[in-house]
Amino acid sequence: MERDCCQWLADLQSDVPSVQETAWKDLSRIVFRVACAYLQRRSDTNQSGIEQLAEDVAQEALADIFNGLDRFSRSSKLTTWAYSVVVNNARELLRKGRASEPYWPSLDDDETATRLEIIPDPQVCDPELQAEEEELVRTVQEVINTRLTERQRAVLLLYQAGHTLPEIATRVGTTRNNVDQLLYAARRRLKKELRNRGHDVDYK
Repeated sequence: MERDCCQWLADLQSDVPSVQETAWKDLSRIVFRVACAYLQRRSDTNQSGIEQLAEDVAQEALADIFNGLDRFSRSSKLTTWAYSVVVNNARELLRKGRASEPYWPSLDDDETATRLEIIPDPQVCDPELQAEEEELVRTVQEVINTRLTERQRAVLLLYQAGHTLPEIATRVGTTRNNVDQLLYAARRRLKKELRNRGHDVDYK
């Protein structure tokens, strides 16, 4: 059954136990599928390991969604918001495991989506979900390429690639305190611009 944003919210918060249970099961399947697809593209772990990691990411994402339902803005689709929660949690899990990798990303414009790790998955079976992913990617690329300063953009991409603040400071040629300020400003601008364009994304 296809649901719009209002129907998702109504079902997830329904006073009828069977309706609420069905809605959360449907959402959990979507969340798990997105987590699996995301991790498969970015981890060398075998399939059984991927599924275990995806289960962990999905459970954490569902908890975040549950706790954030009352604050959810209806300016975007609930599935778009849920997708962003899954991506943020999966990205954080992978970043913790890769923080020490000796790799510096290129900062070419056409690599922004790659560095932000939100490239749409061609294996996603849900056309609506895939369309939402692609729209989010295009919007993020546009904001980063046109609304951030060069240094904000460099700091944000390096941070998303898993590098520590001292490493970024060395790479960019500035102090750690300045990196903190640049990163804060970049995230704030990105989040604001995404919301202005109808994406209620909790961008970390």
